[in-house]
Amino acid sequence: IDELTGQRNVYEAQLRGLNLVSLSNRNASSEIEPTEKALASTEEQLKNRLGDRDMLKLVAPKSGTVLPPPLVEKQGDESVHLPTWHGSPLEPENIGAHLTKGTKFCQVGNPALTEARLAIDQGDVEFVLPGQRVEIMLAQTAEWSYVSTIERVSPENEKTTPTHLSSLHGGELASKADATGNARPISPIYQAVVPLPETEKGQVLQIGLVGKAKITTAPRTLWARLVRYLSHTFNFEL
Repeated sequence: IDELTGQRNVYEAQLRGLNLVSLSNRNASSEIEPTEKALASTEEQLKNRLGDRDMLKLVAPKSGTVLPPPLVEKQGDESVHLPTWHGSPLEPENIGAHLTKGTKFCQVGNPALTEARLAIDQGDVEFVLPGQRVEIMLAQTAEWSYVSTIERVSPENEKTTPTHLSSLHGGELASKADATGNARPISPIYQAVVPLPETEKGQVLQIGLVGKAKITTAPRTLWARLVRYLSHTFNFEL
């Protein structure tokens, strides 16, 4: 853009000079048309480059703080696959990396207002309801826990497993890779959203932390517990 802007300014100056001396200098008059064409071509190139630059502007729908996206895992065997970037696009070592369409570049939000996404097994989701008390202990803050309530429970099971929870990447959620390489839970998993209390001033939770959650469900009779235990014990498929 800087080079094209400089070229445009040069052609504009040349054209002004040629117009001034064209009446007395026939050679100058013959150079006006080529210079005008060169100026028009340079302005068109500059317009295209400015359009490309505008397309690189990422505009969020509302104001907030730029937060890193979910980390991209490093490919296991670079001798088989061409090496690609990993981690976060915001990291200095990834400057200049090629980002394909659909790549999450960043997230915009309020770091003081975070939420936890709980992975609920299909056999337990029937007991989880909005408004229930939840105690959450994160790996980053193991010395104390967050107390909140369930905001909502997804009506449909999750189709993919978050990278940091997948057993394929060292997590505890049993997963398998599909034909496209995405991690999918082996058994149906449902998601429950729990807003976390506002953290202390200056304390920011990292995105993608894992932890444990204890949900206080409605009380059940001993008979109901026994029936559920036996149904799980003798449930099998041919």
